[in-house]
Amino acid sequence: LARCVFLDPELTTGLPAGLTAATGLDALTHCIESFTSPVFHPLCDGIALEGIRLIIRALPTAIADGINLDARGH
Repeated sequence: LARCVFLDPELTTGLPAGLTAATGLDALTHCIESFTSPVFHPLCDGIALEGIRLIIRALPTAIADGINLDARGH
């Protein structure tokens, strides 16, 4: 687990919509992979499900509106 994470959505506002979509789907895939892992851990499942929920809610907006910092921050 990472000790520290820096999340600055302003650094991503210049990304093309296609790259935003691809990286968002990659993050979604990681969440699904964690949730469907045969090694069960309730904390990991909770984090994965929350990630899926956030991505499903925010990714379409981040793709459509590249400068929406709220969507990009999720």
